[in-house]
Amino acid sequence: MIKKRIIFIGIVFSIITISSNYAQQFNPESDFLVEVINDSRAISIIDYIGIRKDVIIPPRIRNLPVTLIGFGSFQEKELTSVILPNGITSIESGAFNNNKLRNIIIPANVILIGFSAFANNQLESITIHNNSAVIRGRAFENNQLTNITIPNGITDIGNQAFSGNNVLSITIGSNIIVEDDMGWIGSGANRISIPSQRRKPFDNGFEIVYIIFGRIAGTYIRSDINSNIWRKQ
Repeated sequence: MIKKRIIFIGIVFSIITISSNYAQQFNPESDFLVEVINDSRAISIIDYIGIRKDVIIPPRIRNLPVTLIGFGSFQEKELTSVILPNGITSIESGAFNNNKLRNIIIPANVILIGFSAFANNQLESITIHNNSAVIRGRAFENNQLTNITIPNGITDIGNQAFSGNNVLSITIGSNIIVEDDMGWIGSGANRISIPSQRRKPFDNGFEIVYIIFGRIAGTYIRSDINSNIWRKQ
């Protein structure tokens, strides 16, 4: 009987410990300066004032859903990791610029990744869920990405969004906009459109190949980082 009682107490203690750890996994609300938006129905984070370098953003602050990461709110904080709540819909310009992030998962509800949002980090992997999202210019510039997956739901990729990376493989959805004004090569039935020099999301010639292939979804690779020759697998 005593043995059973000890086992039961041990189980209860373990459950309490696990529950306590789970409750403590999010950064406290006091780590964030926020503003109430959307007619007092949601929260925008406008600054991070905490000391933790591994940040887990709570899904609710002041009992309202966190939906927006504001302009430059986590910029230059020496962050090494960040977990975004699923309710986020917009990550504004410079939000996580100039940190030490090595990977990031973009939640499925995000519809905007702003200008330089994750630029100048150490990103080796990014996960973008399949949703109708726009990636603004320089969003992931100057990182350490070698493989990029851009799902079908991405509708538009801005200038130099992925420049300054050593990309060897790009898996991309179909009919994604990667250019502004169009130029033309050839004439008549043989005429094909090519992107102008105004927008170059990948700075390695990939845009032209993608368009020449008719914006077909698939994986495109090149042999080394100095090559502008891409082939579709």
